[in-house]
Amino acid sequence: MENTEIKSEIPIDTTPLSRKEKLIKDFGLLPYNYFLYDKRLELKKTKREFAKDLKISIFRYRLIESGYIKPNKKEINKISSYFNIDYSIYLEGLASYPIETTIEEDHLNKKLIPSKPFKIVMISILVISFIAYIASRIYSSNVNSIIRSELNEPYIEFIDGISNSEEFTFTISGSFTRPMIYKRNGVEYTSIIGEYGDNPFGLDFNYTIFESDYRITYKSTMKTMTDRSIHLMITYVDYITYEEKLGDAYYRMNEGYTLEHLIDTGTGYYEDDPTIVERINTHIQNYKSRLEELILDSLNLNLNIDKDILSTAIPIMDKTTPYGSISLLIYIISLIHIVISSILLTYSFIYGKNKYSMNLLSESDFEEKILDYYSMKKEVKKDIRIGPMVPEWVYQIVGGIFTVASIVISLIYFVFNIIGKTEVFSEVGLNSVFSLLVAGIFMMLFVDFHIYLNDRRVIRNIFIYIIIFFFIYNIQVLVINYLSKISIGLMAIEKFNIRLPNYFGSIALYFMILLFLFTNPKWANTKKRLVIYRLFSILPIVILITTTIISIGYKSFGWYIPTNMLYLIDTAKPQISFLVVTYLISIYFLRIYYKSKYDVKNANRFFNGNRYLILKNVIALAITILISLIELSLMHNSMAKEFGFGLYPTFFLLGIILLFHRPHLGKRKKATMRATIVLNTITFSTLYILIAIAITIALFILLI
Repeated sequence: MENTEIKSEIPIDTTPLSRKEKLIKDFGLLPYNYFLYDKRLELKKTKREFAKDLKISIFRYRLIESGYIKPNKKEINKISSYFNIDYSIYLEGLASYPIETTIEEDHLNKKLIPSKPFKIVMISILVISFIAYIASRIYSSNVNSIIRSELNEPYIEFIDGISNSEEFTFTISGSFTRPMIYKRNGVEYTSIIGEYGDNPFGLDFNYTIFESDYRITYKSTMKTMTDRSIHLMITYVDYITYEEKLGDAYYRMNEGYTLEHLIDTGTGYYEDDPTIVERINTHIQNYKSRLEELILDSLNLNLNIDKDILSTAIPIMDKTTPYGSISLLIYIISLIHIVISSILLTYSFIYGKNKYSMNLLSESDFEEKILDYYSMKKEVKKDIRIGPMVPEWVYQIVGGIFTVASIVISLIYFVFNIIGKTEVFSEVGLNSVFSLLVAGIFMMLFVDFHIYLNDRRVIRNIFIYIIIFFFIYNIQVLVINYLSKISIGLMAIEKFNIRLPNYFGSIALYFMILLFLFTNPKWANTKKRLVIYRLFSILPIVILITTTIISIGYKSFGWYIPTNMLYLIDTAKPQISFLVVTYLISIYFLRIYYKSKYDVKNANRFFNGNRYLILKNVIALAITILISLIELSLMHNSMAKEFGFGLYPTFFLLGIILLFHRPHLGKRKKATMRATIVLNTITFSTLYILIAIAITIALFILLI
């Protein structure tokens, strides 16, 4: 298609047309809703005043002017009578399709956000924070190497000997093993247990006496030691009364042991039983010597607990612990600054009016030029009166409520599962909760797909969701790694397969598909380049499929995946991804069809009408019905359920809900936009707060 330059001797009027004049020039008549909007502004009246003059209820007038509904016959007659015209002609042909009355813009500080000094400050904060983040991660990943370099050779031989021991004990849940050395000598049992990880100070020292009528266990860990004393945790069990008593004792170097107190776990504090105290004080004197004998017999190392363990290791542990705390604090602070500065920096480059980015997207869509050239230019039929009319903010609120409610119920199930009350939840009821979660998340996404369709802010959304994913990913790894270092936390992870959900990576990929399908960069100015750009949408789809397969492999086949990698490939449920991908591709080809059937301008007007809105919502319904049929066929397949399928036979209900969705036209109210942001923030922050509470409750229940 060649561009031809047309020259004319007739002077061309270069005076810019108003939006009203441009609409009349392009389409002949103003849209029915814009006609009322324009007349109201001419008369300088508010919506309430104008509705009163027209003798129409303010509620219905607002919906008519905003394009949500069309006036009925009585309202048409009232409007015709008021203006002394035949208003019905504005409900014929293209005029029957509404249009936005005002162009939507971001509500940002237009002077501060895009200013050069603001960008420089944000970039500086981002760079400094990122350097601090990398430094804290390097220290954290090498902290054990740093510690080993300061330890003396006997202690290194000691911890390596335990790590390489062929003997082991299971963790509390029985899923992982801990290396150990032990010795049984008559009624005495002595053991030293290493850590599941590679912490050189993760050691447990145990000494147990088995008598015919009682048992005493003395236990200490490196974390309860100081360079001058050992804190012993004592458990006394009476085999006759089956009473259990807990106590604390401290061994002070060159001073022997002193029993501090004893607690009766059945009745609370009580006057110490002289017999029990005597037994504890008698056997406690052998604690240190038996451990030294064990080390000599098992590792052939002649170590002294005082000189080679306490005096050597504890000072290093005390010195490195504050560094670890400082490193963690720097890590969290730098992470927060990275997130905040990145989001503000993203806004500073991508802000302002609707539609296109001057730097990344072209003002003239090459694809639309092609479609216009080959368009059949058929006449657009009159729009139908009845259509979807539930506004998008309702879906955002309901979606948020669904999401939070499903998370709350799921966490209640999690707690009940811990205490062994799983019969409270039936399988059908639990699957319904999962369906509620899927519905809530997609309802919130479904609205955004239309807000940012062919809109440069989709680029901003991709960056923001990636930033949020990065933030939550770091928190996930931090929490799970911390839980893994304590026995009770490790047990909870193993038994209940604790994984903090992070769907923001998948959401960023969804918006990436939206970007590649519905935008046109400047460089895509030939058919070949345009096709290549559209094919880029396959990349996020491949990532979604790959991460889903890996996630299924981890859950169902026990694939070993390091924690750092596991949460990096975290993905949304496959049903959501299938629905989103299929829906976006279907809408793309549907829009292409109508742009080639009519021309681009007429098609864009058609996309605001009830005919198109019903059709696109029906497509969403059809996809959910297909998913429901697949889920229904896999309901009784145990292997499919292990993979996460066959759990949502009522998925089609989401499609029925979406049938009534109507995208907003024009400028959004500040209050609505702010309320939506607050709601989304509360929704997702509540989700993670509830998860934290549930994990805390679980650990408390397991501990007691």
